[in-house]
Amino acid sequence: MKEYDPTFAGGIPLETSMATYLRGLAVLTFLAATALFAACGPNTDSDEGAEPSAGQIDEQQPVPPATACAAPDGWPGASCYDIQVPENHLVPGGPQITLRTHVLPALEPDAEAPPLYWLVGGPGYGNDWPGAIFYKQLPFPFVDAAAALRTGRDIVLVDHRGAGASQALTCPELDPFGLGRFEGMFPLEQVRACRDRLSEAADLSQYHVAAAAADLELVRASLGHERISLLGFSYGTSLALAYLREHAEYVHSAVLQGVLPLDNKVPLEHAVNGERVLRLLFERCASDDACEAAFPGLADDFSRTLDALAEAPVELSIPVQEGVAQSVQLDRNAYASSIRMLMPFAMGQSGLPRVIHAAAKGDYGPFEEAVAQGLWTPGFSVGLYLSAQCPNTLRASAAEIAEAADETPFGNHRIAVQQAACLEWERADLPAGWFDPADYDAPMLLISGAMDHETPAAFAERVLERAAEAKHVVVPHMGHAPYDVSDASCFWNTIDAYLLEPESADTSCLSENESWPLDTRPGTP
Repeated sequence: MKEYDPTFAGGIPLETSMATYLRGLAVLTFLAATALFAACGPNTDSDEGAEPSAGQIDEQQPVPPATACAAPDGWPGASCYDIQVPENHLVPGGPQITLRTHVLPALEPDAEAPPLYWLVGGPGYGNDWPGAIFYKQLPFPFVDAAAALRTGRDIVLVDHRGAGASQALTCPELDPFGLGRFEGMFPLEQVRACRDRLSEAADLSQYHVAAAAADLELVRASLGHERISLLGFSYGTSLALAYLREHAEYVHSAVLQGVLPLDNKVPLEHAVNGERVLRLLFERCASDDACEAAFPGLADDFSRTLDALAEAPVELSIPVQEGVAQSVQLDRNAYASSIRMLMPFAMGQSGLPRVIHAAAKGDYGPFEEAVAQGLWTPGFSVGLYLSAQCPNTLRASAAEIAEAADETPFGNHRIAVQQAACLEWERADLPAGWFDPADYDAPMLLISGAMDHETPAAFAERVLERAAEAKHVVVPHMGHAPYDVSDASCFWNTIDAYLLEPESADTSCLSENESWPLDTRPGTP
C-alpha cells in the first residue's frame, strides 16, 4: 500500500498541481510543425465522399480538406490541421467551424494498430493536456505508461467544437467550477450576458454531442483513416457512444473510462452518486483504527457542518496563487458542492476525512487548502459545457429534482442551478429520437471506478445492455479520474492491449488496484 504523501493532492504534487498545469497548458501557442503520416494521408482536396451520419450529415456534403497549421514547438513530428465543418451539419453551405486537429505519429508504427482518437472529458477542454502527456511534458507518475499508447499507433487529438482552438465558447463572466461555486455557480445575469455575447458569432444550438460526433466522422474522412480506435474519458465517453451509434463500421475498438450514457440527466444524479462515495469513505474510515481514532463520527461531522452553514455562512480566504488569496462566503450549498468536487481522485478522497472533521470543529484550513489545489483552469469553455450538457440537464423533471432534495445531504442545489441556467441558454437542436435506446456494434471495454462520484458502474451497465461486444470492468478504489491508480503500467497497458486485440486482451490486473492510505494528520497546525 502506498504511504500518504502530504505533498500530493489527488495524486498531483502541490507545487505543480493538476489545476496549475492545466492553466499553463492553456497558454501554449501552436507553432511550427510538419505534415507527416505513417499510413493514410489527409484529404487535401474537397472531393465528394463523406459517409453520411443519419440525421446529422447532409448526404451530399463533401469531405473537407485538411489545411496544414502549426503544431506546438514541444511536439516534434506532430502534424497540425485545421478542418472546416458546417456549424449546422444539415446546412453544409452555412457558417463553418474550424476544428483544430493534431496527429502525433506512432514511434514504432504497427500496421495492425489503427489511429487512436483520444476524446477528452468536460465538455469544455481542448487537447493541450493529452498532447503534453504524449510528449512527456508533465512530471506526473502515470505519464510514461500513458504515453506508451503512442508506440505503435498514431494519436489523433481533435479539439471539440467550441473548445480549445476550435472556436472556444468561453465565458469569462462565469466560473462555476472554480470560485464561482461560492456565488451560486451559474448567476443568471452572467449566464444571459455570456449567451448574448457568444450568440453574436455562434449558433449555440449546434454545439452538442451529436454535432461533435458528426465532426469526428468528417475529420476521419478528411484524414483518410479507414479504421480508427476510440479512447474516451467521462464526457468523452458520450462522444464516443454518439459516434458509435452512427458510425460503428469504422471503429476497430473502443475503451471508455467513466462511462456517461447518452440518455443521462447530468447533473441530476451527482448528489446520490457523491453521497454513495462519501458513505463508502466514511465506512472505510470507521474500519481503519488510525482514521477512526483521529476522526470519529464523520457522518455526524458532515451533517453538523451543513446545518451550521445553513444557519450562518462563514468568510474564508482561498489561495489562488502564491501570496494571493480571495475572500469567499461559504454557505451550505457551496460547502456540499466543494466536498463533491474534491472527489475525482482516489488520493484526494483519502484526504476528505481530515477536511470534514476539521470543518466540523470550525477549522476550515484543510478545506481552504484542498479547494485551492483543485481550482479549474480559466481556459475551460463554460459556453460549450452549457450547450452540450443542457439537453441532458433539461430532461430532469421537477419531481425528480424535488426528490433529489430528500435523498442525500447534497440536496438538489447542483441540478437546480444548472437547470435554471439551461432555461436561459439557447436550446440544442438535437435529432429526433436522440435519447431513444441505441445498440453499439463494436468491441468496447468499459472501465468504471468503484469510487467514482460522477459516473458509477451502474452507468456502464446501462450501456453494456446494448453492446453485444462490450466488456465491463470495475476497478477497486479508483475514482472518476484514473491518473492515480496504484499500478499505472497495468492500467495503460491493458488499454493498449484491448485497443489492438479486444478479443484476447487480459484485463485481470485492473482488479488488483490498491487504495491510497487515509490522511490522518490533524487539522491546521
